[in-house]
Amino acid sequence: MEDEYNNELNNAILNGFKYIARAITPLDALPGKDDAGITVSSLTESTMGITAGLVRIAGSIYTLADAVRDLKKDFD
Repeated sequence: MEDEYNNELNNAILNGFKYIARAITPLDALPGKDDAGITVSSLTESTMGITAGLVRIAGSIYTLADAVRDLKKDFD
């Protein structure tokens, strides 16, 4: 009885891992290229790419804000 329970538990855990893996990278998904030309084959990779792009945008906004503050000082 205990072996049967352990087998069922192991199968449930393995199926859970399969569902998680498919959510990250569907089995029928083909790799593609993002806007930077980098091959992306999973949801995780694409999210990391989007995050990296947003970080660069935020850095540019910060730099522009510094330039505006410096320009304002010149007019004060």
